[in-house]
Amino acid sequence: MGDYSLEITDLTKIYKTPGGDVNALLDANLMVKKGEQVAVIGPSGSGKSTFLSMVGLLDRPTRGDVMIDGVSTSKLGDKGLTEIRRKKIGFIFQQYNLISTLTGRENIQLPLYLQGKSLDEIDKKINTISERLALDEKFLEHFPKQLSGGQQQRIAIARALVGDPAIVLGDELTGNLDSKTSEQTMELLKELNETMGLTMLIVTHDMHIAEYMERKITIRDGRLYENG
Repeated sequence: MGDYSLEITDLTKIYKTPGGDVNALLDANLMVKKGEQVAVIGPSGSGKSTFLSMVGLLDRPTRGDVMIDGVSTSKLGDKGLTEIRRKKIGFIFQQYNLISTLTGRENIQLPLYLQGKSLDEIDKKINTISERLALDEKFLEHFPKQLSGGQQQRIAIARALVGDPAIVLGDELTGNLDSKTSEQTMELLKELNETMGLTMLIVTHDMHIAEYMERKITIRDGRLYENG
C-alpha cells in the first residue's frame, strides 16, 4: 500500500451559482504519511469544510483525486466510495454525531456491523478499544444524553478507531468542549498516535489545538499552504 495513508492531487471544488463560479477549493495537493498527524488551519469561509468533505469522500470534487491507503477514488461509484468510507476512514465530529437511541457500546459497535464483522470479532474489538481508551463498562451502557460532552467525545473517538481505519478525520473536534477537556482529548489522541500509530488529519480554527499535531497546513481562500 506504500507509505502514505492519504494522497491528494490537484483537488478542486467549484460551485456554480447565479452570481458566477465560487472556487471553494483550488488545486489542493497533500500527502500524509502513515502515522502522521496533520492540522489544517483556517478561519470560517477559508474552505476547511469543503476540504474535509472531499477528503472524507462525502462530496465529489470538480476535479482531482483523493487516494486513501493506496486506493484512488476519483473513478469510484457511490457503492465504492461508501465501501472506502466504512473500511478506511474514521470520523470525529464537533457535534459527536452519536445516535441518541443507542448506548455508548452500541454506537461504537455500529461501524463493525456495517463492515459485516462477526459477533466474536465485534466483542474482541470493543474490548480492545475500551481498554486503550480506558472506557468504563458502566459508561458504555449509558445513552448519549446521560453522558458529559467529554464522555460523548471519547465514545466518538472509540467509534472512529474501532474499525482500524487508515486515517481518522476530525472536524473542529473539541469545539463543544471546555478548555480542560479539550486538552485531555488532544493528549489522548497524541498518546494513541504513539501507541497505535494513529494517522490523523483535523481541520480547526484554533491554533492551540493545532499545536498538538506534528504538521500544520494553512488553508486560505481554498488553497493549501504548508506552514514554514
